[in-house]
Amino acid sequence: ERNSGTAPELALAAVQSVVGGCDTDSAAVWLGNVLLAAQLLPIWSRVPLARRKSIPLLLRVGDGLSTVPDVAPDMVILNPPYGRVRLTDDDRQRWRHVLHGHANRYGLFLAAAADIVAPKGVVSALVPAGWLGGSYFQRLRAHLFVTAPLASISYVTDRSGVFATGVLQETVLATFR
Repeated sequence: ERNSGTAPELALAAVQSVVGGCDTDSAAVWLGNVLLAAQLLPIWSRVPLARRKSIPLLLRVGDGLSTVPDVAPDMVILNPPYGRVRLTDDDRQRWRHVLHGHANRYGLFLAAAADIVAPKGVVSALVPAGWLGGSYFQRLRAHLFVTAPLASISYVTDRSGVFATGVLQETVLATFR
């Protein structure tokens, strides 16, 4: 609530243009919308009752790989799904610029984020460290180097309580610009 002088209706309208996202997990989308609504509640409560509408839903159920935003976001934050995926011939063709061998979900999400972020934007992702080396990710690394170079990397050393599924892989928080 840095801009407490802003009309609350304008602030609520503006937030819809700067915050958004999708996930295939409807429970995660619901929880995310609840948490975001809790943050917006102080602004919403300042709207006069006669003009008050529902707090906007900022997240929706959808496939992050097939969604292209109308406006390039300045920041993309992701915790993509991990694991190999078998692609259709059309999808393999679509992603050929970042694939060498098998396809991995998180690699596709990294490439998609780099492709949609605004110039001088930021992509930050919680991903396995495996993409940092080896031949399977050489095209992805080359693509990221050109579109959104790595700015920082932090290893997640204590993964207990971080992942519900008990991720065993070395994991990093990678930020690209």
